Amino acid sequence: MSVITEEEFVKIVNDKKRNLFKLAKGILNNDSDAEDALAEAVLTAWQKRDRVKDNSKFYFWLYRITINKAITMSYKKNREIPYAEIPEDQYIE
Repeated sequence: MSVITEEEFVKIVNDKKRNLFKLAKGILNNDSDAEDALAEAVLTAWQKRDRVKDNSKFYFWLYRITINKAITMSYKKNREIPYAEIPEDQYIE
């Protein structure tokens, strides 16, 4: 088992970033959020690249990380309630 090199990593990300972006956008329905999810996925993949036992499967692992980041971001976004929408009787004083 060898850790993916920086050159291999950059090549995979550059070759597949359009597909990964479309994947994230399909979940989040927003370009900016999709870019954020993809950036987080790439960072996580780089930091944990030593966990991939077979470099030929690296893209599929990155694909799964992108899905997970987008889903997590979607959950967090849906839980946020703008301050103006909180009923006055629920304010904490």
